[in-house]
Amino acid sequence: MKKILFIIFLAPIFSCGRTQTPATVKGTITYFFNKYQGDKPDIGSKVWIVEKSSVPDFNKDLFDTAYHGSVNRSFAAFYKSSRMPIPDNIVKSLKNYRADNETTFKDIDKRNAMQLLQISSSQKAKKATVDGAGNYSFSVDPGIYYVLIQSNGRTGSTMTDIMGKQFVQVVSIKVGETSDVSHKFDQY
Repeated sequence: MKKILFIIFLAPIFSCGRTQTPATVKGTITYFFNKYQGDKPDIGSKVWIVEKSSVPDFNKDLFDTAYHGSVNRSFAAFYKSSRMPIPDNIVKSLKNYRADNETTFKDIDKRNAMQLLQISSSQKAKKATVDGAGNYSFSVDPGIYYVLIQSNGRTGSTMTDIMGKQFVQVVSIKVGETSDVSHKFDQY
C-alpha cells in the first residue's frame, strides 16, 4: 500500500519533468513623442502572440506591403503639405508597395485589417498589455509565432492604423530561449 501511494505521489513529479521547457518572448514598446522628449513607453499598447499554424491564412507579405505603403504615403503627404517635390525614392516605394493608387491601396489596407483580426481574435492567441515601463512578456512553448503589436500612443489614418499603428514579427522560439520583440513606433 505504501508503495502504491509513493508511486501515485511521485508520478506527477516525474511526468512534469518530461514536458517542454517554456520559452519567453518579451520586449519593450515605445513611441516617438516629440523632438524635445524623444521616445516614451507605449503604455497600454496591446500585444498578441499566436502560433503561426493557428492562423494559416495570415499573409505576412500583405502586412508588409500595407505597412510600408502607409509609411511612404505619410512621407509623400508631408512633402505635398510642405509644397516640396516628392523625392524619387519615395515615388518608387509608393509604386513598389502599390500605394500610389488610392483604390488599390484602400483594398490592400482593408484586406490587411481583416487579416490582423485573425490574430487578435484567435482563440489560441495570448494577449498582454504593455506596462508602465513599456514592457511585456509571454511564456510560450517552443515553436514559430506571430507577434502582433498595436500601439496605444501612435495612430494612423488608414483602416489598419485608426485604432493604433500595428507591427507584426515572426519569431522562432527554441526550448528555454528568450526572444526579444521590441518595437519603436515613429511619427510616420
